[in-house]
Amino acid sequence: MAHRILIYQIGRLDTNAFQKQSFNIGGKEYASVLSSFALREFIHSKDEKAEVYLIYPISLPFNKALLKSKQLAEDVPIGFLKKISDILSNPMQYLEKPAEFFTSHPHNSEATKFTMIHSIGSFETNSTDYPTIFLNKCYYSDIVLEILNLVIKDFFDNQNVERVVFDISSGQNVYVLALTEAARYFCAWLNLRYLGKPDYIPEIEFAFSDPIVAIKKSYRIHVEKLLIKAFFESPINNSEISNYTLPRAIYPLKTQRPMKRQLHSVLERFLAIFSAIKNNTPLFIYHNGYDTGDVIESLSSEFNEFVMNQLFESYMESPGLDKESYIKVILSLAFYYGLVRLLCSNGVEKYNHTAGIELQELKQTFEPIYETLGLTLNKAILSHETERLKEKSKISREWMKVLSLLRIDQEKASSPNKRNFFAHAGFESNVTECQATKGKVFVRYDDKYRETIKNWLCSSA
Repeated sequence: MAHRILIYQIGRLDTNAFQKQSFNIGGKEYASVLSSFALREFIHSKDEKAEVYLIYPISLPFNKALLKSKQLAEDVPIGFLKKISDILSNPMQYLEKPAEFFTSHPHNSEATKFTMIHSIGSFETNSTDYPTIFLNKCYYSDIVLEILNLVIKDFFDNQNVERVVFDISSGQNVYVLALTEAARYFCAWLNLRYLGKPDYIPEIEFAFSDPIVAIKKSYRIHVEKLLIKAFFESPINNSEISNYTLPRAIYPLKTQRPMKRQLHSVLERFLAIFSAIKNNTPLFIYHNGYDTGDVIESLSSEFNEFVMNQLFESYMESPGLDKESYIKVILSLAFYYGLVRLLCSNGVEKYNHTAGIELQELKQTFEPIYETLGLTLNKAILSHETERLKEKSKISREWMKVLSLLRIDQEKASSPNKRNFFAHAGFESNVTECQATKGKVFVRYDDKYRETIKNWLCSSA
């Protein structure tokens, strides 16, 4: 199947929006009304498939100069101008269903798809009842979330996406800035979702043209790669989860309690799994297990839909969502999915508590995981701790506490020690049990300490 390239650009509707310009790409000239269309033509010339997605701020037709422009009257059908006139006369009717207008926008005959976003500001109209439209209850943070969620949805709806290009050649500063910020979050989202799988991550690029001025005959289009390194750090911390702070910020209503609890449970499991890998305590993952990729994917899809429903409930105003909280959830779910893919591909799964996990298997399974994540120190420490445990000659055929292998004055029974837990790759002597069978050492956790260990991990994420 052919690879696809998605191109995003802020849509235009101004007096010169339908005048073709000459764009130079790769030494070739392309005449087009939008730089994204020229870029697509250049890509097609290389036998690659590209699609243009236009993003329209809904305030675009609120421009009285459009009806006075002789140039525009020559460039667009008279019916399109009549629709602009109707909008200026009946702005509230337009704001109820703005898609009806943008469906007829001439640029959409060349675009693959279009979508709309909120606008910010005050705009004059020809309406007696509403001479000025105030869109002052629309927020920049919501526009960023709108674009990010739209791009993520488009990414899921398309197969074999090789590149995503954000063309910032058009649009007012606020919308270009929102498009740029959304692109950066999208890049981080991809890096977390496809952790350790760089071949799965499409290239993210910015495209922009030379400034369009009257004295120039041709405008170069420049393309620059966006490179964002995803560090092995959690987007969320324990204080945001332990007190339901983050889930409550997303789902504050009593009627939303089931969704709040589900989100809390998944984020808590993510934080514990992340911490177990970061802090080199892999036995917890075998003991506790983790959500499947399908569960995380389903929750991500539901969350995306929930966010979009809130954002587009009205075009007159936007809800003013706490962008930071929503971004944390979006990135955490992507990170969790990436970790789960990595664990599954290396054969890590919840053990049968009766059997435990063979110590050498645990070591051999997690070494490549740590290599993939660049956690080389974890690999060395895990190797040391597993060898240290295997050397204990008193391991019996029955399950026994590791504490029994140590000097009686070294530690007290039934007093799990958080510091020792992390110092010895999770093999804390009070919570860890071991067994020797046919020359192999098996380990497991005493299940009564499950919550204790989980709390240690979450607080140390």
